[in-house]
Order: sequence, then C-alpha cells, then structure tokens
Amino acid sequence: MRKVLSIVCMVFALVAYGQVKQEISPEEWEECARVGRSVDAPDYFCECQLTATPFVYPLDTIVQDTMWFSTKLEDMQQGISAYWFGDCDLTFEVYAFCTSKQPTITFDVPAGKMYEMSVAQINERLDGMGTTARELAGSMTPMIRLYPHGCSGQAFAYPFNEGPASDCEDPLELRLGMRYVCDSTKRVMRMNPSEIPDATQSFLRWRHWNSKACDVRLTLDSCEGEELAHTTLTDTFHVFWVDSAKLREAKQANRSVWMTTQAEKDAIGRITWYKKPFFVEPDTLNDTTCMGKALKVHMIDYMSDTSFVDTIAVLFDTLRLCQVNLTFTQPEQEYDTVYLDPITMKRGYRYKPSGDIFTEFGEYEVEVKKTGACTRAILLNILNSKEQGVEETEATRRKARKILRDGQLLIEIDKEIFDVFGQKII
Repeated sequence: MRKVLSIVCMVFALVAYGQVKQEISPEEWEECARVGRSVDAPDYFCECQLTATPFVYPLDTIVQDTMWFSTKLEDMQQGISAYWFGDCDLTFEVYAFCTSKQPTITFDVPAGKMYEMSVAQINERLDGMGTTARELAGSMTPMIRLYPHGCSGQAFAYPFNEGPASDCEDPLELRLGMRYVCDSTKRVMRMNPSEIPDATQSFLRWRHWNSKACDVRLTLDSCEGEELAHTTLTDTFHVFWVDSAKLREAKQANRSVWMTTQAEKDAIGRITWYKKPFFVEPDTLNDTTCMGKALKVHMIDYMSDTSFVDTIAVLFDTLRLCQVNLTFTQPEQEYDTVYLDPITMKRGYRYKPSGDIFTEFGEYEVEVKKTGACTRAILLNILNSKEQGVEETEATRRKARKILRDGQLLIEIDKEIFDVFGQKII
C-alpha cells in the first residue's frame, strides 16, 4: 500500500512542481532576473522566489530535482528528523532569504539514512547568525532547499523525536543502517528480501533518551507472521544479534522480514539494524568495591564477583570487546556483646543494627545490610547477666563489643573496659 501511495505521491509531486514552473510566465522570470541582478543575488534567487511552496510538518514528498519551500521560524525551532529513502545523498539547506548566498543551516542525508538536529542544535545555528540577525529572524520567512545528488526518492521531515506513522497495513520501508524513532506508538517496518543481510552477523541497537525499554519483534511475510526473533532492548550499550542462519533461509525463500517496535510509556529513542559490526581495540575493566554495594557496568548493576567478556556499542555500528573483572571484598569481622536478664530475653530482644529478634542466649553471626552501603558482619554474643555474675545495670544493657588485650578477652562498653565477669578494668 505504501509503495502504491509513494508512486502516486511521486507523480503528484512532479506534476505539481511542473505546474508551478509552468504557471510562471516568461515575463515574471525576466523581471525576477532583473531584480536579482540589481541586488547581486545568487543564481538560484528566482527559483527560490517564484517556485517555493509552504513547508509544513510533517513533510512527505518525492524529491527528483531541486525543490524550494518557505517555512516559519517556529517550525524550524522544533528541530528536525529527516528520513531519506533514496539511493543517493540528499542535501537540506535553510536560507534566511532568497538573496542569501550562504545557508544558515545545511546538512546531507546519506542514501537510505535518517539525519536529525535537535532543538538546541537548531538554536545554536540561529545564534551563530549574530544578535541583530537573530532578532530579525522572528519576522523573516526562512527558505528551504532540497536537492538529491543523482537520484529520486521519498523524503520525510518531522519535528525532532518524531517519525512517520506506520502499521501492518501500511509499513515503512526497513533499511539497514537507518535510524527509526521508537516510542510508545506501535511502528511497523518491512524489509525486502533483496535487502536481507544473509552473509554477515547483523545486529539491532537501541539508543534511548530516558532509560526505558523497547520491545522488538521480527517476523516473516507480515507483522503477524512466523516469528524470527523477539527481544526487549533495555540499554544503549548492548546489542541484539540477529540469527544469520534464519535470515539466510528467509532470503533464499524470497520472504520479507518485518520489524515491529513499541517502547514503554513516555519512552523515546532510536532503533537501528546494522548490517555488520566494526570492532575497535579491546579493553579491560577492573573494579572493586565492598560487598553490599553495586558496581554499575555498562548500565547493569552487579552485586557479586564475576568475570566476563562484554560486547559494547561504541558509536553507531562500532563495537568493542571488553574484559570485565569485578571483585567484592568481604566485610571485616566486628564483635558485639549484649548482657540481658532472662526475663528480657524470654520476651524477645531486637538487635537494632540488623533488626533481628532473638529469644535465646548465645552467639550469632549477624549481617547488617542497607541499600547502597557496605555489608557489616557482626559476631553477636548475647549473655545471661545473672550467669555471668554481672549486675544488671544500665551499663550492662549498653552496646558492648569483645576486644583482645595481651591475649585476654575483654568487653568494651562506651569506651570503658570490663572483664568477662563484668568487673571494670582500670
């Protein structure tokens, strides 16, 4: 359906563009040329002045030759996501006026790729015009020029972070290496059998803006067809390898591959299917922390000793193998002694550092765990104050710990030292 619509759009665009030129009389061209010469205008002055049509988001047009559009500054300040389905490069230029000899903004969209400029990047270019020109920009009508380099194709232009709508009935063309907006809207793309990468290890990469996941399904012949792969991409660093054997079978059977994406609510990012990886020099990451704390490596938290080789996305289709070695040190042994009377013990004693409740005298190994803090290992000794010959006083109920001094086991309570029978050591 989209292919049929594209052909219709191409015919309509070419006819409309031809009609615009035909409606301009030779006298109008001559008068425009005269004005252009009088102000030393560039050679494209008259095409810009006479053939420009309004530019409104979203733009969906077939580009075969140079096309001019008039736009508004507020539209440009929304940023841009430009998709180009052509086999050559497409140049996108923005001029302050038809008399401008240099574009304020210019970029090339490579064949079969998507190019973006954020709101901040657009404003940075406008600020580069200078203060006076920036103030005048609010009242001017910027002019946009599109021109391909030797081919025709379909161009989409949307505000930054937006993209063409697509569904099972009207899928978007799926091209290797092209970034596609992925958000909470269900989007469907279709790859022709001739485009399927069967000879290389291809992979999917998800680049997100707000740490949310994107669900991706690959199917054959339709968006509800036989499932080829299903994954949830959760971070920017890791990639999903597509089964090359299954792709080879699909290509040999002349079957199309469909990709359906849908991210979590309020998620925004880009999904790209790369034909093959390019690897840079491998790296090694060694890190150590105490048990209880997490070590975050490539957006994943680890809580125990581990060693593995991670494949990390560096830039676009460039990957790096990283040897990761993580070590978590055991907590140092701490000692604590508490004296309680039998009645208190029978009722149940709650040890504040860990929250554990004890009902019997004895020695206990206690772990104190708090989020984001090192784990503490405490050897807790709960003694019967009556059996130890220690008078139950406020001092004996205070926090105590075992210490060794000259080989003798002693008890420290609030910096005061006692022997195991509760006698204070001077």
